[in-house]
Amino acid sequence: MYNKTMEYVIENILSIIILSSLYSIVTVGFTLIYSVTKVMHLAQGSVVLISAYLFYSFLSSDIPILFSVLFTVAGAIILGVTLNFFIYERLRGKNKAANKASLIASIGIVFIIQNLLVLIFGTRAKNLSFHTKTFDILPGANINSIEVIIILTAVVSLTGLLFFMKKTRTGVAIRATADNQTISEVIGINTKTIRYLAMAIGSALAGISGILYALKFNIATNGSVDLAINAFVRAIIGGAGSIPGAVVGNLLIESAEHLGAWYTDAAFKSLYSFVIVFFFLLFMPRGIFGKKKD
Repeated sequence: MYNKTMEYVIENILSIIILSSLYSIVTVGFTLIYSVTKVMHLAQGSVVLISAYLFYSFLSSDIPILFSVLFTVAGAIILGVTLNFFIYERLRGKNKAANKASLIASIGIVFIIQNLLVLIFGTRAKNLSFHTKTFDILPGANINSIEVIIILTAVVSLTGLLFFMKKTRTGVAIRATADNQTISEVIGINTKTIRYLAMAIGSALAGISGILYALKFNIATNGSVDLAINAFVRAIIGGAGSIPGAVVGNLLIESAEHLGAWYTDAAFKSLYSFVIVFFFLLFMPRGIFGKKKD
């Protein structure tokens, strides 16, 4: 009994780490875009899903995996920058309702892209067949090569982003724009360029997430809504605009969902995550690492 319980605990810990790694990349991209542009870019979930389908399509066309990865990330960046150019920047201005309009537009983008994906790929789920190597962690608990790739990719990409944000002039400019756009413009930062850059970086992370998502799960055209909600609620918990917060928010949500499924039923996983979200909205609206506005 003890061994079975320990095996189950270890399996759940591994699952929490793997899923948190995958969704952290999505959430960090979302929170970076929000912190700089002040737009709730819920269409980040759609960019992830499109990236997954692009990666699937490239591999199905016998394009080498390295080029498939590069083309997918490039496609995600182009899509994100295009959305910013044609929609978000056009809605931006002195109008106080601009952010609300952008949120509504973003929701519209999610459903438009979802329907376009249905027209192109149909409703049947797609999957990639890879031969994976399995590594035994402990008796009864193992991890496969794709899951190792997900964890390593998350560590490398998020560590690299943190280094870029803290140690480079461009990263400092992004942080300054996120803190106060008006003062940033006064000291000579081109905040419009920074907004495009933030969208490009966030979309690149969405592209990476889409690739990992396609490797790990079946791809379904209705997945963009779930991805959008996941990124949104996890960013709220960690603190919108905080990269470490996005990681912590993912760990907290995944832990709650797995523990809840353990004690009750997997069908109630989403219930536990939204209970936590409501708690933070009521008692910690800025999230764990959210900054207090003056």
